[in-house]
Amino acid sequence: MIIYSHPPEPDNQKSRLSWMVGVLERAIYTGALMVPGSGIQLIAGFLALKVTARWHGSSGPRATADSDNIWIIGTWLSVLFGAVGAWIALGHLPVLTNIRTINPVQ
Repeated sequence: MIIYSHPPEPDNQKSRLSWMVGVLERAIYTGALMVPGSGIQLIAGFLALKVTARWHGSSGPRATADSDNIWIIGTWLSVLFGAVGAWIALGHLPVLTNIRTINPVQ
């Protein structure tokens, strides 16, 4: 009697989680750009939080430059999609008036 064993099914949980995180990020960016006056600060804070969370994960034996580049491209595509979403939702480009009023720390 010959018994064949099939390889286990690939775990798609990571790809599903990555997809859901991307959708959530785009919603955060869209909402932040729709808030008058503080959209840039909200996005900057979220990006800082995201980089801090990835900092430890990007060092180690499994870290590669390719994965970091893919992560950066994906992040900026999410910001771009969020800006387009805000543009569509508002009917015009988001007004970023507070860029001129941000004073550097002295």
